[in-house]
Amino acid sequence: MMKIKLFSIAMILILLSACAKESKPSTASQKHNDISSELKVIMHELNMVIYDRYDSELDKDNTRRRGAMKLGTSVKDISIQIQKIQIHKDLKKQDPVLFKKYAKELYNRGDTIYNQAYNYELDKLDNSYKNIQKTCKTCHKEFRKKKK
Repeated sequence: MMKIKLFSIAMILILLSACAKESKPSTASQKHNDISSELKVIMHELNMVIYDRYDSELDKDNTRRRGAMKLGTSVKDISIQIQKIQIHKDLKKQDPVLFKKYAKELYNRGDTIYNQAYNYELDKLDNSYKNIQKTCKTCHKEFRKKKK
């Protein structure tokens, strides 16, 4: 109820401020664009003030879930790109196999995060984030030292 009152007051102030604008664009189309842009900015700020502070735990979990699913998809996409990289010829024969192993492991870790988020297993995500970091650090340690 309090949110509705605050929203109503904010909308009245927005409408009054739009009417009080002194400079007049030359065409109706320009005026519409200017007011529309201003209104978008004000509505975004209003949304941040009113709603973001009062998200329920369910809303926060859904935001975290969507972020984790996006991360999982991105990690899988990146690992596919990594698998396509041609490894430098100076590396040992087993290195391309090891490199692809890390890339596949990264893919699996991304898939795990995606599935955990999809299935609302949010309590498992922190450990899965750490596993992705561990895979990246291990691969970087292995291949960056050989590059020098």
